[in-house]
Amino acid sequence: MSKWTGVVRRMGESRNEVVVRSAPQHRVKVALTCVGVLLAGVVAWTTACLDSIAPGQTPGDSLPSSDSLPRQTDSLPGLTISAPVPGAPAAGSAQRVVARAAVGASVVYVSLPPGAVPTGLRAVIRNAASGESATTGLIEGGFDPVAIPANAGDTLVVDIERSGGEGSLHALNVVRPARPPVVVRTDPPPKKIDVPLNAVMVVVFSAPIDWTTLTTGSVQLWRGSTPIPGTVRFADVAHVRAEFHPDTLLAGQTDYQLVLSQGIRDVNGVALDSAVTVPFTTGTTPPAEGLVFAMVSVGYYHTCGVTTAGAAYCWGENPGGLGDGTTTSSTTPVRVAGGLTFVAVSAGTYKTCGVTMSGAAYCWGTGGIGNPMGYSPTPVPVAGGLTFAAVSAGGGHSCGVTTTGAAYCWGDGSYGQRGDGDTSVAYPQTPVPVAGGLTFAAVSAGANASCGVTNTGAAYCWGVNANGQLGVGTSTGPQQCQNPGLAVYSLACSTVPVAVAGGLTFTTAIAGYGVTCGVTTSGAPYCWGENLYGALGNGTNTGPELCEAPDYPGDPDPSDPTPCSSVPVAVAGGLTLASLKTGGPFYVCGLTPTGAAYCWGTSPNGDLTPTPASVAGGLTFATIDNGVTATCGMTTAGVAYCWGANDRGQLGNGTTTPSSVPVKVAGQP
Repeated sequence: MSKWTGVVRRMGESRNEVVVRSAPQHRVKVALTCVGVLLAGVVAWTTACLDSIAPGQTPGDSLPSSDSLPRQTDSLPGLTISAPVPGAPAAGSAQRVVARAAVGASVVYVSLPPGAVPTGLRAVIRNAASGESATTGLIEGGFDPVAIPANAGDTLVVDIERSGGEGSLHALNVVRPARPPVVVRTDPPPKKIDVPLNAVMVVVFSAPIDWTTLTTGSVQLWRGSTPIPGTVRFADVAHVRAEFHPDTLLAGQTDYQLVLSQGIRDVNGVALDSAVTVPFTTGTTPPAEGLVFAMVSVGYYHTCGVTTAGAAYCWGENPGGLGDGTTTSSTTPVRVAGGLTFVAVSAGTYKTCGVTMSGAAYCWGTGGIGNPMGYSPTPVPVAGGLTFAAVSAGGGHSCGVTTTGAAYCWGDGSYGQRGDGDTSVAYPQTPVPVAGGLTFAAVSAGANASCGVTNTGAAYCWGVNANGQLGVGTSTGPQQCQNPGLAVYSLACSTVPVAVAGGLTFTTAIAGYGVTCGVTTSGAPYCWGENLYGALGNGTNTGPELCEAPDYPGDPDPSDPTPCSSVPVAVAGGLTLASLKTGGPFYVCGLTPTGAAYCWGTSPNGDLTPTPASVAGGLTFATIDNGVTATCGMTTAGVAYCWGANDRGQLGNGTTTPSSVPVKVAGQP
């Protein structure tokens, strides 16, 4: 699809949310998430030895802190801009990058190590030569590599917004034709203590790495002078994020060293700037056991659940969204810190939110946590002192409905997804009321849109509408929104709730990543929005309408529509559903009143099913939830099962092996 050319929208690779703008962002957001799921590659050797090394045998300084990771210093201390990567970047790269223009364009990766700007909130990176820009949130004072089209000699302008009334940091940086790759961060970081026994070691490089040089000879884990067997793999198709998976649990209260050699080379053939040694010490906490879940919620690359006792557990990728006080990912459930008792939790893109027994809302992670901290690896209260009945964690924003039926949203509102009529304040730290004074029974926060159902069953949506996902009969309005400081091109949107067309009475309406679905009071499922992947469930992925994305200068095909529906269309098959959940722009799953699970669209393994198909395994589910890369359900016996992609451990079964059939989450009887 030509309109994806020149646009980048990353919805969950690595730790941050990134937008690279030279054309409408919603089109790539819809398409490329799936690409990243389908193309995520695995590199695993257990015997390869490129240049086997042991602590003390290889030259190179150890890393006493994340601030001393080897790097080339630019005008902003710690900022690293990679050498240009020739040609168009691979689809599904660290930021889901698609080539910006003609074949032969180069891409560079911009990164900042943790701790570089402790009060930083977000960074805007702009190529002064082309005008293209990217934005990313800061986590722990840094950000993972952000891809932006650029050539040697181009000037990149980097602005970092800071909290606490501090002024923004501003830097000008010239792209150099050559630069060795460096380590941006590791997880665990140097000298980390109390590392989980089932931890996976993560290394983030400043530039794409040649896959042939990433082996168990160039990436090794040591206990004293004893090598620890394991596998090495890339965790993204851009090859900037690598993982070492030990074959067995680590020993408790033991010193380890992760060692990276200069045998690691980038795709330009340049060796790592220096050898790296990362010492850390394990804790004593064994993997969770005896868990009985009451519900589960799936985010982008992580999943969370609440036990029957109200304890919250999470698993998968961890930029803070697991809530255990670390940024260490886990393939099995880990306890959310704080000892809170939750009724339910909602996993979003890089965050999780939950409601306690008393109606207090808490969030953790980053991207719309509703607290002035902006980021927290443990639960922090949502500001404002409201009493919530439920909360929903979306992309860069979150929403909730109070016990009196009032809807509030917080976080990113650049395209109207907060529903407060205001796009000028990008990230309010306190919940703001959704305009219109409606009384809602439930609300749902998606990627860039939100929906709710009133007490009378009327469905309303607000936010981005470029794919017709608001369901109001048009994909070109009712308003136009422009992200202040980021968007070059405006998008169809509504900054306030607008009624979904058709006059249907709904029990639920779930906003997703380009598609919205709901269930009527008679149990009939309807969907509207993006249908390129068959997510409308109407038996086709070619219609019933064509939504025309806004054109951009130099667009080689200005008439490049996307299959969609701007009004609700009935899901084929005549199923009666009790509930459903959208997942990404391409996958929807629902439950019948008897607990049978059905899904439609394009699954994480790439299978296109434009009409509902039963989920294998014959399980009877009480609840189901759908993320971008995985689906999970809780059976009527209280056992949680997940299926789909598993490259970050989001299935929670102790592996990173994907599964097209439900597998039991670890730690349960």
